[in-house]
Amino acid sequence: MPYEKPYTAAWKAFVAAATRHFNAEYQGNGVPVGASGTNQLGYIRAGTWSGGESFVYCTSSLSALASPYTYTDSSVWLTDFQNKVQYIQSLSPQTNRYWPINLVDSDNTYPNTEALYAISAANTFGFVNGFGSQGLSLKDVGTCGIGTSASNWCYLFGLYYPRNMPLELQQIAISDPSNKTCPGTTCGVPPRVAGDLRLWLPYAISNHASVIEMYYRDLALAFDVKYCTAQSGGACTTGYTTQSNSNITTTQQWQWFSAGDGTANLPIGVGQGSNCHSPPIGSIGAGDCSYADKINAAHGLH
Repeated sequence: MPYEKPYTAAWKAFVAAATRHFNAEYQGNGVPVGASGTNQLGYIRAGTWSGGESFVYCTSSLSALASPYTYTDSSVWLTDFQNKVQYIQSLSPQTNRYWPINLVDSDNTYPNTEALYAISAANTFGFVNGFGSQGLSLKDVGTCGIGTSASNWCYLFGLYYPRNMPLELQQIAISDPSNKTCPGTTCGVPPRVAGDLRLWLPYAISNHASVIEMYYRDLALAFDVKYCTAQSGGACTTGYTTQSNSNITTTQQWQWFSAGDGTANLPIGVGQGSNCHSPPIGSIGAGDCSYADKINAAHGLH
């Protein structure tokens, strides 16, 4: 468990080494690789447990642990979170740091307190720690009140953005441009989806998100003319057809990339294709570039 002494000792050793590696004075083979060297990293999101997050898994099992590691209430987890934030600050990090906020058992005490602890620390240049959620989906779009978004991110972003720290979101799963309402249980962790990127990305940006961690397959769908290089029977046969970590079919890939006649039943795809404002060379699809347009509008052209 992340607050048991053996784990904590190993975690501290790792983050101490990683922090030193990316500080300005560190060199690899005589070449600066740190914060003022080649700027390899925009930020580090270490988290306190699995996946760079701080989500409490299996609270019933944690509650059965022997003393002194018995999980009794949120204070056990949140004290460990605070200790780790303070430990990293004690290392004098020069990179920007982000911390995950995670809802646990529908209790907003966790993300609310984690956000407060995160912004209480900064790197050596005075840049306050950012924080954010790794659960962004179309489900979050709507009102921005307490508890209406994953891990309460929308409310917390509105509360703290005037302090000018970076605010991060990661989509919970691959997007689905045909899913515009997240009906039933269609949106969520894989094999579910995040819904239409054209709806949740502008919403996130309009509510102060400044860093978006996005699936590379969604970026490929948006920008790569070779996302689908051949198709047969309404399915991609070459291109991004390996399905690991995406849980989509080659038929869906073709529909999302190119699709058909622009009707409600067969809308035009969102990829690089003949319906783009500047049709790309080398694409076999009829996409309208609407994914690329939304990402460019949020991020800015580079």
